[in-house]
Amino acid sequence: MEVAVAHFTPSSFPLLPTVNKHSTKLCADSWESILSGGYEEDADGNRTSGMTRFYNEFYERLEVFDSSGKFEAVLSRHSSGSDKIAAKGAILIRIVKFVLKIEEDNKQTQLLLYMLGKSHSQKSIRPWQYSVFVQTLLITISSRLGTQATTDVMASWVNLFAFIMKSMLPPSIQGQIVETELNINTSSEFAGGKVADEVRVMEEMKELQRNFQKTTQSEKAEGANTTRSSSNRAAIVGTGRGSLDPGTGVSISIRSGALNPSSSRNKPVI
Repeated sequence: MEVAVAHFTPSSFPLLPTVNKHSTKLCADSWESILSGGYEEDADGNRTSGMTRFYNEFYERLEVFDSSGKFEAVLSRHSSGSDKIAAKGAILIRIVKFVLKIEEDNKQTQLLLYMLGKSHSQKSIRPWQYSVFVQTLLITISSRLGTQATTDVMASWVNLFAFIMKSMLPPSIQGQIVETELNINTSSEFAGGKVADEVRVMEEMKELQRNFQKTTQSEKAEGANTTRSSSNRAAIVGTGRGSLDPGTGVSISIRSGALNPSSSRNKPVI
């Protein structure tokens, strides 16, 4: 079971997380800083609070991994229409508030998290979803904190969620692991029809490359034949010794200038 838990836990997380009141306070203070960021206006003049900016950014990041809609199905199960975004935001805020109530590692807290993990598994939440959700949450926290996301602060968040996952994953894993299960993101720019276009272009490029190679090989072969033919003609009419008669294949000897009719000395020697 420990190996399976480690498998579904982010590789950057400690196997033996440390949770205490000091680390939880660092998390709570940084969370308060995110919420008290004040209101900001966008280009359209809409004012958004620190809380709204946080959950908007979180869900934008999570959407990258949720092309299958599995997270959406869980988080918006009891909401619809215009209330869906606000309802999902409220769920996220409740999760963070619950996490910040954990002040130490003890049997009671471990049991509470174990039962929560069991409840999550009954809602069809898969083991791999924990890692995606938690890492997206941590990235968003770091982003919203900016320069306040110090090593100590982020280490406290990581240890807190590592402890939670270590306690919640066992009931989610037990008897529910599908060894061939995977989650593939298909919401990129290459999704849908663009994939077919990309494949078609690649095939066309491969075909052009094959034709180019054939043409190049053909030209090289013709060049080689031309070179051999020229060499044979040069051997016949040249001035060297040991040329071949193209008709008989018999070697004949021709001295320099032997076929020059203007020379009285030039008589063929056979």
